[in-house]
Amino acid sequence: MGRPGSWSTHAAPAVTPDTAGHVWVVAVIRHGTLQSQHTTHGGRAWTGFRAVDHMSWSTTSTPALTDAPDGRIWLASVARRGDLVVRHTGSGAGRWERGHWLAGQWSPYSSPSLTVDRSGRTWLAAVATDGHPAVSSTPAGAQRWHRWRGLPYVPPSETSSPTLTVTVGGVLVGVTNRQGRAVWRRPVGPSGPLPAAHGPRGGGFSVSRFL
Repeated sequence: MGRPGSWSTHAAPAVTPDTAGHVWVVAVIRHGTLQSQHTTHGGRAWTGFRAVDHMSWSTTSTPALTDAPDGRIWLASVARRGDLVVRHTGSGAGRWERGHWLAGQWSPYSSPSLTVDRSGRTWLAAVATDGHPAVSSTPAGAQRWHRWRGLPYVPPSETSSPTLTVTVGGVLVGVTNRQGRAVWRRPVGPSGPLPAAHGPRGGGFSVSRFL
């Protein structure tokens, strides 16, 4: 896919199916352009890669993709200067809506995570430049994002990536602790600013589920 040697070697591509059976792929090239494409004609062909926008994105942060029950695809990505932008597909085939900038400064060395729960609420987890994870969500059809608290405590790290997953009882956020173990917690309520960091540590993981 794409030109050989054109992709960032420090960020992975993201992939998800949609409710129509198409497969979506998003990846960052070496120069920081965010590119996307999806299958068409029953999965027998690809649309070809196209730039999502004209911004410069982090080449050390993997973008996040997830599908929603209403057919939309959600995309979250971190810009080179630490902006965190989330957007979704619109009414046009393969077209992305204008992105929503989340307040704060976000680590360009950590990868965000996205999921949509059974109620249609979209969840976003990311790491701020102080090294602490943050989780926000927005209800289906809404524009305002709400910050959640009750997250698992781990040593601050600008290079560790949180992950989100949907369970029968709701959404869980997972992070890795100093010993390399996965720590899970269910976010609760809106919250205020995060505490200050004490120094970065590395690590990250991902999770999926089978229906």
